[in-house]
Amino acid sequence: MPPQAGRPTPRRVDVILQRFAWIAQILLVVAAIAGYLLTVRPVYQKQLLDEQIAERTVQLREANSSLANLKAVSEKLKADNLRLLAEANTSYDRLRRNLMSELSSVASTCTYGTGTDVLNGQKLADCVTRWVNINVAAYLRPADKEKVLGALAKERDAITKLPQKLTASRAAKLRKARREYAEYDAEAKRLEREIITGINSIREKSGGQTEPLKNLKDLKQLRSYAEQSVYDKFISQYVEMSNKRSDANFDKIVAEDDVTSNLSDALRAIMRKIADSLGR
Repeated sequence: MPPQAGRPTPRRVDVILQRFAWIAQILLVVAAIAGYLLTVRPVYQKQLLDEQIAERTVQLREANSSLANLKAVSEKLKADNLRLLAEANTSYDRLRRNLMSELSSVASTCTYGTGTDVLNGQKLADCVTRWVNINVAAYLRPADKEKVLGALAKERDAITKLPQKLTASRAAKLRKARREYAEYDAEAKRLEREIITGINSIREKSGGQTEPLKNLKDLKQLRSYAEQSVYDKFISQYVEMSNKRSDANFDKIVAEDDVTSNLSDALRAIMRKIADSLGR
C-alpha cells in the first residue's frame, strides 16, 4: 500500500525517534555535567574547605597558645630585666658614692707619697689626675666619668697653684732647709771622698792594698801613720759636717711636714668640692 499523503512513514518515524534518543543522551550528559558542577563539586569543595578551615583553626589555636606563652616569657624577661637593672643601678649608686668619698684620699697620696714634691704644683696636678683616672674614673659609667674628669680639669689650675698659695714663711723655711741640707750633704760627701782617696792612694803605693775602699764604713782600721794623718786631717771636718747635715735634715723634715700638712688640707678641700658638685 502506498503511503498516504500527510502521514509519516515508519522509516521516518525511526529516524525521528533515533534523533530524539540522541538528543536525550546529549541532554542526559549535559544534565550529568550540570549536576556534577552544581552539586558534587560544590560539596567536595565545601568539604575540602571545611578540612582546611579545621586545620587552620588548629594551627591558629596552637599559634595563639605559643603566642601566649611567648608573651608570658617576654613579660617575665622584662620583669627580670627591670629587677636586674634596678639592682645594678642601686649597686652602682652605692659604688659611685663610695668613689666620690674616696676622692679626698688623693690628698694624702699626692702630698705624703714617695717621690712627691710639695713645692712643684705641676707634679702635684699630674699626680692627682693620674690617681683619679686609675682609682675613681676607671670604675664609673661613661657619663659620670666625663663629669668627674671635667670637674677635675676645671680645678687643675687651682691645684697647680696650691704650693704658691702657701704662706711665704713656710715655703721659704722649706727651701732654706733643703738648700742647707744639700750643701752640708755635698760637703760631707766631699770630705769622705778625700779621706777614702788619700787612704787608697797610700795603700796602693805601699803595695798592701787588696781592694779599694768605697766608703768610711769599709774602713776597719788604719794601717800606718800616713793613713792616720790623712784620716785626722779630714775626720773632724767630716764629723762636723755630718752633724750639720743631720740637723739640716731634721729641719727639712719638720719644714716639709708643715708644708705637706697645709698642702694636703688645701688639696683635700678642693677634692671635696669636686665630690660635692657631682653629688655624693
